[in-house]
Amino acid sequence: LCNDYAADVLIVAGDLFSEQAQLDDMTAALEHLNGEFAAFFDRGGTVLAVTGNHDRESRIELVRQGMRLATPAAGRELRPGRAYLLNRPLATTLG
Repeated sequence: LCNDYAADVLIVAGDLFSEQAQLDDMTAALEHLNGEFAAFFDRGGTVLAVTGNHDRESRIELVRQGMRLATPAAGRELRPGRAYLLNRPLATTLG
């Protein structure tokens, strides 16, 4: 849908993974998303994901740390063509 409607930003609000999701399940889901969103990211699309009350903080932090390996921190400015995972409020602009 992001490509069909030429969306620049996709917002995912809450409960990214089931509380019962195992690390293998999370890995498979992330692999699937990487494939599905490749064209969206290639054209500069941005995903903003906010955790929900069913997301386990320690596992989300593991995902975030892995993302930092591929996407160095850019301060508070969000850059197009990347995915961001937020579990705290953030005021920013999309640069």
